[in-house]
Formats: sequence, structure tokens, C-alpha cells
Amino acid sequence: GLGPGGLAMLPYLASHPHARLAAVCDIRPQAALPDGLRAARYRHAQELFESGIDAVFIATPTRWHAEHAIQAMRAGLHVIVEKPMCLTPDEADAMIAAARRYGRQLVVGHSHSFEPAIQLMRAAIVSGRYGALKAINAWNYTDWMYRGRLPEEFDRAAGGGVVFRQGVHHADMVRYLAGDSPASIRAVIGDWDCRRPGDGSYTAFATFPDNVAVSLFYSGYDPFPATEPSFGIGENGSPAPAGYALARSSLYGAGDKHRAGLAAQMAHAID
Repeated sequence: GLGPGGLAMLPYLASHPHARLAAVCDIRPQAALPDGLRAARYRHAQELFESGIDAVFIATPTRWHAEHAIQAMRAGLHVIVEKPMCLTPDEADAMIAAARRYGRQLVVGHSHSFEPAIQLMRAAIVSGRYGALKAINAWNYTDWMYRGRLPEEFDRAAGGGVVFRQGVHHADMVRYLAGDSPASIRAVIGDWDCRRPGDGSYTAFATFPDNVAVSLFYSGYDPFPATEPSFGIGENGSPAPAGYALARSSLYGAGDKHRAGLAAQMAHAID
């Protein structure tokens, strides 16, 4: 797939010293490779899987992940599949069973647990330097629900909404940091804007072995950016882009005058 997920991965594959970008696949003939990248082109997944490659990164829509991953492993390929892994626990079990049956490696692309900051956190926890882990609190505010999106990106049955698309990151990171799976979990999903229906927020509380407590919160409803408490630094370590968290205002047509009035009110209240 040459959508946002696939295109984001291509430069890293192309520059990796132990990988060669051999081929890509997308049903859309107009889907273009980034400038400077060259690879064989296919329009059907099975053609790609039988082209002599060793491994495949699957970045098709979520509803196709299980089918494509199993097809690829049956063809002898190792698989990295974009998150979320699939739509149901039964599909996940089938993918894992296929990996075992065909002796292939299957990795879900939960990128955050591979990042240096999260790796350092886990190393500090394992070292015991700061004592035993007691709790993890993770929360994030974004404008996810108001960005330009296809209808299926809001459809839970198709793997849309912030639980499937963002909650998997939270779950992956806290499981990695805690070093185990949760013993219990309770959660509530929020659908807060009738003009933009879908799973737009979640709040979860989980307990892990040794009574480690974990709280998670995510809101994709604008207007407060989670980078404010981190001095404007985003999750990749760089300053967050200017104008962040104005997506709702832009979508619903609020003018600059209205935004300026709100800013003046806030400034006056602070003074």
C-alpha cells in the first residue's frame, strides 16, 4: 500500500543498510513513489508475494491486514504489518498460527516502543535505579478527529477511530514498560461530536502484576495540544509545528477574528 503508512516507511527501508526496496504494490495506478526511489510495481498483492522478495511491509487498510499477512507468510515471506494488527482477536490468532505454521517472522509496526526515549525508560525500570515501578500515566490530546480523513477512518468496523488507530500505541508502550500483560482493564470510549461521529476518545485504567497501576487517556477533539506541558516539544523530540490544534476551527469555518477574540479573553483572564 502506498498510502500515508506505506509512504512514511519507504525512505527508511531505502536507507537501511540491511534492506533493499525491491518492489511496491498499490491498486491505484496513480499512486506515486517519492522522488529518487525506484522499485518494481505491482497492482495485486499475490503478484508481489510471488515476485521473489524476502519480506513485506503491509500497509493496506486494516480490514485487509489479516488476509494479506497470511497470504504473504504462506508464500514464504516474513511480515511487518502496520498497526493496528487486525480487526478481531480471531484474526490475530489466525495470523500468529500462520507465522508458526510457515516458520515466518511476524512483527506488528508499533513504532513507539522502538524509539530511544521509550527504550531508555524501560532500561531505567529494569535497572531498578529509581526503585520499583509503581504506576504509569499516559495521556494525549490531539486534533485527530478533525483532520482530513476517509469515511472508513471513523468506522470502528473497518478499524477506524482513535482506539484502533492510536490506542494501540498506548497499549504497546505501557505493556513494554511494565514488562507484562495487564491483569485487568476497564475503559470507556467517547463519541463527543455529532458532526464528526466516531470513536474520538478513550479513558482506561489497567492493573499489571505487582499491583502496578496504569491510567491512559486520549482525546482527538482539539483544541489543547499535549505538547504544552512539554514546553512545545513533540514526541519526536522536535518543536511541535506552529498552528497545531486548530483543525476544528478550520473544519467548521471559525474565522481568525473569532480565534483572536478567544485568545484576548484568555490573555485577560491570565493577567
